[in-house]
Amino acid sequence: MYRAHIIIGVTFVIIFLGTGVWMRMNFPDAWRNDEGLHMMFRAGHIYILFSALLNLMAAIRRPSSVSLVEPRRWTWRAAALRLGSCLLLIAPAVLLAAFVSELAPHAFDRPLSRLGVIMGAVGALLIALGSAGRSTDRASEDRTAR
Repeated sequence: MYRAHIIIGVTFVIIFLGTGVWMRMNFPDAWRNDEGLHMMFRAGHIYILFSALLNLMAAIRRPSSVSLVEPRRWTWRAAALRLGSCLLLIAPAVLLAAFVSELAPHAFDRPLSRLGVIMGAVGALLIALGSAGRSTDRASEDRTAR
């Protein structure tokens, strides 16, 4: 699944750059007297980068040695890694949808943005929990295999 994280991460870094160019070219007049609107656009823009970088960070961790095909190998760690990966892969699309649809002036309730940020945070935490202690597990497996 780490290849999917690389593809999503790189794609959304490029989308982040594109939304930055789009904002610079199309919205200077909208920001002139409304700092709240400026900050809402900027926050939505940064959320896209946040989710892209989380995916790239998830891609650099070593792929799980746990086979997702063998049911006896499914552990809470494998489940946490799988669920965390899925949340991280979906979060950028949710945040891009939020950037496009939730930035109307004076619309301070942003449920899609909140959902995307929560998905990114929970996904990262699940990957961290699923990966915690795995280096000692691998070391003991390597010693017993010799």
